[in-house]
Parts: sequence; structure tokens; C-alpha cells
Amino acid sequence: MAFMNKFIPSEKRKLSPNKYEDIIQNLNHILNTKKEYGGVLRDFGIRDLNEFNNKEGIIKIVMDEVVRNIQAYEPRLTVQEIESVDSHSLFQLSFKIRCMVKDEKKSLNMVFDSIMNSFLIN
Repeated sequence: MAFMNKFIPSEKRKLSPNKYEDIIQNLNHILNTKKEYGGVLRDFGIRDLNEFNNKEGIIKIVMDEVVRNIQAYEPRLTVQEIESVDSHSLFQLSFKIRCMVKDEKKSLNMVFDSIMNSFLIN
């Protein structure tokens, strides 16, 4: 929770014993926040998608928003690739995101699925 830790007084700041858990927790905060509802940061989070009426438009915007937010608010990661995963449901959005943990040169692979409400990391 690197970004959010900046707002916690240092004497109360709890350091995560696992760096990957900390990154995942931070990603969870970033990607589950609606844009303009993230406190003082107007561009933090994913924008409202109600204006779109087709799945392709939503997929493109969500992928752009995910990359923008990771680049801006999770400095320990570099996004290498993001791609949508085909689904037969009109209401399902699935993405594969491949990131590099900067100081370790290790890959972090994530799969997001809106129907299953899951976020898997390999």
C-alpha cells in the first residue's frame, strides 16, 4: 500500500511483511476506486463507464485507465502488456495484465474477471 502509506503517520505505519502483498493491496485500492472519489487526487481510480453503450468501448477505456493508474500510483511496477480476454457474455470483462516488478526484474501476471469478481496473480 505504498501510496496510501504516505497518508498514515510514520509511528502508526504498518509495513507489510511481503512486498507482493503490499503491491497487490495497493493495486486493489487503485483499481477499485472510482475516479474523482479518491480523495484529493482527481485522477486516481477508474472513470465512470456509464457513457459507453458497447463492450469494445468499455474494454478500451478500462485498459487505458488501468495502465494510467498503475503508471501513476504504483511506482514499483512497469506495465509490459495488457490485453482483453474474449468472453461470450456481454457483461463480462476480462483482462490479462503483465507487469515487471522494477527492482527485482520479476514478472507479475494478473488476470481480472468482472463476472467472477476475481483478480488472480501468478
